[in-house]
Amino acid sequence: QIRLTMSSAEEQLAGHPMFVRCHRAFIVNKSKIIRLDGNSTIGYKLQLSGTDDLIPVSRTYLENIADFAQNKS
Repeated sequence: QIRLTMSSAEEQLAGHPMFVRCHRAFIVNKSKIIRLDGNSTIGYKLQLSGTDDLIPVSRTYLENIADFAQNKS
């Protein structure tokens, strides 16, 4: 078990541009992003390769992944 705050994890990953925070509880690998779905009314979700789970994207972190995700589609 790793005990680390998300802010600390984000700081440690700062030198690795492939990782990006998308929610207060999630940091994702950009290379695993397949698609960004949703809108401001229902919320945004990321579809990642290797899982059927959808990862939430908060409005606070939307700018972090929106351009990248749209270029992947």
